[in-house]
Amino acid sequence: MTKVDLSKGPNELARAATHAADYLRSPGTSSHYTGERDKIGNVITPIFIVLGSGCDSVANAIKPIATIPYKIIPHMPQSTVEGHKGELILGTYQGKHVAGFRGRQHTYEGYSPQEASFMVYLAREFGAQLGIMTCAVGLAPKLDGSYEIGPNQLALIESYFPNFLGSSLRGPISKDVGPRFNGTINVPGAYATHLAQEIGKRNDIDLKNGILVPRQGPNYETAAEVNLLTAMSHIFKKPVFGGMSTVPELEACSVLGIEALAIAVVTNHMFTLDHRQRLEKEMREKLGALIDDEGIARHTLNDARDSVIGIAKSYMPSHDEVTKAANDAGTKRDLETVIGGIVRAVRFQ
Repeated sequence: MTKVDLSKGPNELARAATHAADYLRSPGTSSHYTGERDKIGNVITPIFIVLGSGCDSVANAIKPIATIPYKIIPHMPQSTVEGHKGELILGTYQGKHVAGFRGRQHTYEGYSPQEASFMVYLAREFGAQLGIMTCAVGLAPKLDGSYEIGPNQLALIESYFPNFLGSSLRGPISKDVGPRFNGTINVPGAYATHLAQEIGKRNDIDLKNGILVPRQGPNYETAAEVNLLTAMSHIFKKPVFGGMSTVPELEACSVLGIEALAIAVVTNHMFTLDHRQRLEKEMREKLGALIDDEGIARHTLNDARDSVIGIAKSYMPSHDEVTKAANDAGTKRDLETVIGGIVRAVRFQ
């Protein structure tokens, strides 16, 4: 198989996706994955869903025609993060054909923004008209230190800052792939976003709109960053989220003409400079004077670090905590209610 550099941009992504789809539809590949192979050749999936952490219930609810490991899909970047299984499920959900991508790729895994958007190009090869992205995010506080949304709650991404991450649309693009320059006022899609809000209201799920600020990761936000995001929240009068995914997929949807919806699971509240100062205060109270009368440190560096780390745990998120929040039973129920409601409600003709 010829090596393809997906980082070259939209044209290369489109060519690679066409080749991958042709391979999956080929009868000669039937031994490589499970499912009813005779049905996949003509299957059209107008909806694709990116199923990240906490989406097992949605993934398990898809009735598979074929379950395809990413590792056998030509040119498909692999998912290496816990909770991202790395398989494409072609099947039916809520009475409609869908493509469920169980796991995504992130720039902190070493992938380019272009590589992280490949699944959208592949979804288009199977007829995608609507893309539903899920993601885990942290929430910045308001100026008064309070938070509009609690952990384990859902929110909708209304807009985002693509250039904080680097655009997945850089590189050659021909007219048959999409426009060289395209507007983003309808990304994520206003129709899909409002549809999600209506479904949420009918099921007593309060879905607030917010702004996503993408980060390469894998480190969480510094206290200085969070203070900036807090100021942004005050300017926009909306929640501001920090996340490490989704924007490359939204950009790909925008250029390929796919209606996009981004549902965020708030997994943690961000810490601020005020929290940093509290950390320092607690450290001083626990350790006391750091230097003796002769100017020598009273504690070894390792002992001091262990003490500070113990205190910091009450302020800092961890991936285990993020995973736990994303897998909260109530969160998973709400996520399945909203995604299932959208899939059931949407009409294409």
